[in-house]
Amino acid sequence: MYPKKQIVTAVLAILPAILCNLSADGAECIALSPESPSSATAVTPVPAPVPEPDKAPGAPLKQEVTLSVTPLPLPPDAKKLKVRPTTVELFQHDEEPIGNRRPLLLLHGLNGEYKQGFRWERVVEEFQKDAQFRDSYKIYYARFDTYSLLASTKPEFKKAIRELYNYAGGNRPITIVALSLGGNLVQEAMEDIDVQHSIDKVITLGTPFHGSPLFCYDWMRYSLIKTHELPWVRADLGVSYKLYFKQHPNLLADLRWDNSDNGIPNVGKFKTHIPFSIGGNLTPARMDNPRILKVNDEIRIDKSKFICYGGYLLTPYVTPHKTRAWRKAVGWPWWFVTCTVPYHMAFEHPVLRALNYEMGNMVIGEAGSAKPVLHSSRYSLNDGITPLVSALFLPTKALATHPINREPDIKNIRSSIDVRRARAFRQIDHITFIDNYRPDGLSKSLRDELSPELPSRTVFDWMLTDLLDRGESVAAGGESSLEASKTPNPSLE
Repeated sequence: MYPKKQIVTAVLAILPAILCNLSADGAECIALSPESPSSATAVTPVPAPVPEPDKAPGAPLKQEVTLSVTPLPLPPDAKKLKVRPTTVELFQHDEEPIGNRRPLLLLHGLNGEYKQGFRWERVVEEFQKDAQFRDSYKIYYARFDTYSLLASTKPEFKKAIRELYNYAGGNRPITIVALSLGGNLVQEAMEDIDVQHSIDKVITLGTPFHGSPLFCYDWMRYSLIKTHELPWVRADLGVSYKLYFKQHPNLLADLRWDNSDNGIPNVGKFKTHIPFSIGGNLTPARMDNPRILKVNDEIRIDKSKFICYGGYLLTPYVTPHKTRAWRKAVGWPWWFVTCTVPYHMAFEHPVLRALNYEMGNMVIGEAGSAKPVLHSSRYSLNDGITPLVSALFLPTKALATHPINREPDIKNIRSSIDVRRARAFRQIDHITFIDNYRPDGLSKSLRDELSPELPSRTVFDWMLTDLLDRGESVAAGGESSLEASKTPNPSLE
């Protein structure tokens, strides 16, 4: 007589093979854990064995052994979210099996690791209303520390991508939607060829691929001095800026402007003589970002996997010179009520609107000019964080040859786009992508300024269109209008 425990172990050892042989179509087997045969632990499907070419039907088949997989946890509650993450953590949106669906990973931006649902709640709510989406994707989240340098987070993120890929069966590449610096993390992780092969497509929302002038500390503070005459305004903005980036030194290190357009002026040391004095040392050598230039120019990634969204707000610097003065004069009371006051109360959208205004008024260096250029409007098309040219992941050379100072300039960059698809949206800020907010009560429907012939949609519907590869208008030549516009530009070769 054999002990009961030995009998149970022996039965469990041969049970997977029995299940495979009993399967009606041989589609898949189930790997069970002998230690907990009755547990509800999620398991990884094992592909059905395929006969080798030199073996006759009915001959013994080779079979891969797959271990059971521990289910990913659901997103944590508010109390646990207060704890700073020390690694990249993966979560599943719900406990429904993935089935035949594909994994969709949502990657948050700055401070998203401390927010309920990692700030994706509104996006997920809209996605889940779509039956085709529910049948196509299962949602996962990654949580990471946005106060750390990208270089320190990148190794853990690579591991998380491999883990999720294997968790989903090892044969379904991951689709990613990444907000802001989440897109930078994906880009850098794709230097690993295994990670790159594990990813199907990446939709980035306002990602600063070329950095942002906002994160060039001395350049921004110098611009505040030169563009504001009232000393108390200079002090107010200068102190606010200093306090914020004292908490986020990683942004200054990782996401400074790469100066591929030679926009950083060569000023040298500067200082104001007012209370809360503003000073610094502004030179291209100190402010530019060779690290991000290296990432863009030396790391070979498949840019055809990227679908890049960029947005911009309208300010007086975007409007024609003839109407700019009266627009500023007439609009000042409205600006004070809707932006200045709530900005000082730290409401996000007014803060982004104020930053959009300041970035559009940056002092720049100009080739052939010894003095910095005031009121250049070089970066006026931005979403409060990221200039449009940076969010669209344009080639480095294109930033110098195709600057975007006004809305009519947008059409000039179409031939420079080398990602799978790029979309530019008017009158939205950096977090409209996740909350659908538009200023001044504007319609939620957005037109893609790079493909204006396409119908307008909400930002969530644009994402669904790209996630589900829904059909779009076709040009006469048989290509989509955007694809037809992406002929090689000799000036960039």
